Amino acid sequence: MKGAGLILRNLLRNKRRTLLTVLSIAVSLFLITFLMTILTALRSSTETDTSHLRLITRHKVSLTNFLPESYWLKIRRQPGVLVVCPASWFGGIYVDERNFFAQFAVDPRSLLALYQGEKKFQVDPEQAQDWVNDRQGALVERRLAEKYGWKLGDRITLRGTIYSLNAELNIRAIARTGDDQVFFHYDYLNESIGRRGIVGTYWIKVARSDDLAPVAKKIDAAFANSDAETLTETEQAFQAGFISMLGNVQGLVVNLSLVIAFTMLMVAANTMSMTIRERTVEIAVLRSLGFGPGPLLGLLLGEATVLAVAGGVIGIGACAGLLHLWFTVLEYRIPQVWFTLVPPPGLLAALLAGTIGLGVASGIVPSLAAVRRPIVDGLRQA
Repeated sequence: MKGAGLILRNLLRNKRRTLLTVLSIAVSLFLITFLMTILTALRSSTETDTSHLRLITRHKVSLTNFLPESYWLKIRRQPGVLVVCPASWFGGIYVDERNFFAQFAVDPRSLLALYQGEKKFQVDPEQAQDWVNDRQGALVERRLAEKYGWKLGDRITLRGTIYSLNAELNIRAIARTGDDQVFFHYDYLNESIGRRGIVGTYWIKVARSDDLAPVAKKIDAAFANSDAETLTETEQAFQAGFISMLGNVQGLVVNLSLVIAFTMLMVAANTMSMTIRERTVEIAVLRSLGFGPGPLLGLLLGEATVLAVAGGVIGIGACAGLLHLWFTVLEYRIPQVWFTLVPPPGLLAALLAGTIGLGVASGIVPSLAAVRRPIVDGLRQA
């Protein structure tokens, strides 16, 4: 207790310097928390209750190339496959180009079976049946319905960009789907464009996670050397393909975080160096009174650690609180982005643990120099 009190009193000797240092660490860790949350969200944006059982099959050359509708039945016959759902990106415009949200033409029964048991995908059974029964029916995310004022039975139009079709849809189900998206009937799209029999991707659910690799290999082998060869990958790997289109986002985030962390370390180390240098005589007196190098080193490193942890708690806590409020409480969605920014507890714990390392690293060099300095040299500066 005496040690803690002494640490606190020493930190409060120069309140302005302590406050500015804590704030600089807080701002730095706020930025690092934000950046690492983005990175974590990109890596785990598709990790849900049943995502570990899902595969996505697309054209081997590019996502812009289509697959034949005939693959639907062939994939469904593969051992280990439970559900296959055709999913074609529609890319339509609702009223204004700024109103961006995902739109997929799917087979309703297959989609509902694909996400059965998924906590993030919740739809009323009666509404789901109404959607299945209406060929022009649509299932829409609840947030979108609230944003645009949609109600059950409303009719909306999605102006086609990829397809020469303005989709006239009846809202039959308003549900939680996990993302801002609209689903409508693949049959309606296929008939409206002249029964071309093309599909963008196939979403697949397997029985066990151990079946992922074998099923993916079998599917791709079945269509090898055909006019439309396939690439089957896990849902997470498919999502990573979108991330790679943005460039080396991971490298950018990591490098920015390292630069901020290094700057933060220099600021904290400079503060500790000035603090210890101003107390050279005091440290020499304490050593002459019998304080050994160990206890003195503990006190000095304790000051550096408290300084870093205080800044870390403020910065990390502020970032986590604001992100939780914005994305969880207010349920804000980033336009044209599929993920939300909510830092997981593991990330916050790791960052808080890192502040302890920051404190020790910033104070170790000046502290060791101070406790190793001969007592006589320290007293001469009196």
